Amino acid sequence: MNQTNTNQVGDLPQGLAVASMVAGILSLLGCSIFAAIPAIVCGHIGVRQADRGEASGKGMAMAGLIMGYISLLVTVIIVAIYVFFFMLIATAGVAVNSMANELLGDSVIFAVENDPAIVEHIGDIESCSLVSGGTAKSADAAEQPGDSTPMVFQIEGSKGKGTLLMTPRQGSSNAFSSGSLILDSGKQIPLQPLKQSLFDMDGLDLHDEFDLDDLIDEGDTSSLDIEAGRGIALAGL
Repeated sequence: MNQTNTNQVGDLPQGLAVASMVAGILSLLGCSIFAAIPAIVCGHIGVRQADRGEASGKGMAMAGLIMGYISLLVTVIIVAIYVFFFMLIATAGVAVNSMANELLGDSVIFAVENDPAIVEHIGDIESCSLVSGGTAKSADAAEQPGDSTPMVFQIEGSKGKGTLLMTPRQGSSNAFSSGSLILDSGKQIPLQPLKQSLFDMDGLDLHDEFDLDDLIDEGDTSSLDIEAGRGIALAGL
């Protein structure tokens, strides 16, 4: 009688159990979630059929089921780690870009803050921020490749606000050769020759000589201290 039952169990189908085990092995060998899901599905069905006496191979189905879950768990952990580091890098990139724009805005403020047009229409400058979209449009409007592309800044002050078109000096990323102020009315006012930072790292000529004692003898060292701080910040960037 026992021999008959054994033969009957051996004759039962075990295709799902075999499929679950094979898919489970493949999921651990690199097929990951693409094989883990079939291993889990086939394993659950195979175990249920074996419990009802409709199929054999319950051990193989269990093995495939376990391997499928392990592979799925590992995949979720790996994806979570990738997402975490991606968000970390993206956040760091945004922070660095924001800091660079802030330093660039400070450089623009230093260059134009005493210009008569700025004093008359803008007043004391409260903020100056780069308009990336406007700069991209200026680049597209350049007559020839290689032309200096004006950088667009939105400037606000105690008297009003406007748009600055600042043309970078050749070979420099934070010093400007010329600029103009565009008011909300659409009027464009050319700015006077721009003040350049003593610590402009791009435009600094190491062969130039100057006497620091002469600068100190003039009695105004506050601007020198401010520019030293800005120069160090730009060099570190």
